[in-house]
Amino acid sequence: MKRFFLVIILCFVVISGYSQTWRFRRYEVWGAFSVYQYYGDIGALADKHNLGGLTQISFTSNRPGFSFGGIYRYDERFYIQASNSFGFFAKSDKDTKRNYARDFAFSTFTDELSVQGYYFFVKENEKNYFYSAFNYRVGRGMERFIRPFSFYAFAGVGGIFCKVTPKASLAGSPRFVGNKHISVAFPIGLGAKFTFNPDFSLALELGRRFTLTDYLDGFTSVYSEHNDVYYILNLKAIYRLKKAKQIRYVF
Repeated sequence: MKRFFLVIILCFVVISGYSQTWRFRRYEVWGAFSVYQYYGDIGALADKHNLGGLTQISFTSNRPGFSFGGIYRYDERFYIQASNSFGFFAKSDKDTKRNYARDFAFSTFTDELSVQGYYFFVKENEKNYFYSAFNYRVGRGMERFIRPFSFYAFAGVGGIFCKVTPKASLAGSPRFVGNKHISVAFPIGLGAKFTFNPDFSLALELGRRFTLTDYLDGFTSVYSEHNDVYYILNLKAIYRLKKAKQIRYVF
């Protein structure tokens, strides 16, 4: 009987320790390929009539970028991230029937430094994952497939630097304003994370940036009711650091 209770106690100790392994690996570093999409006074709008611009995405207006950063895991569900994202966005009046004859166009380089809080409403699982035909035969395949996925929402604040290059009719227009370079952005979005193993994972996240400027395109209209916004789609490769000395090595 004593042996039985000893085994039970040991099992609880092992399970408890296993479930808290994240406490010893709180830090992550990551890099991402990014895709930018902009909405403002040139090209398509982002408003309540088109789901914030999502129904008017122009794939020809997508522009590439790159992002990197670090993550601190505060607890099982809440993470804090610092990131640097830089890339381009561009639009043209030719992308829409609205103001087609005006023929304004632009390209903007942007660099965003931000801090974001992540909340995992489906938290990460600390277990190792394996897949086999046996699991599917016994009906456990779907369970094994779902466990590596986690889902989260994020929000934050950051500063942005932008440099606008006017094109088409905007280049010679007196209405072009090219001296507005600094503003504030508020990222908000959703993401999904897939864990390959305890060290490496991938994430796909879409974030909208609300800004305090109407000059990301170098132009504002008397009919403009909102500041400019842009979206960033990130495909992230994430590495979880094993020890504190690895953090000193990285930074």
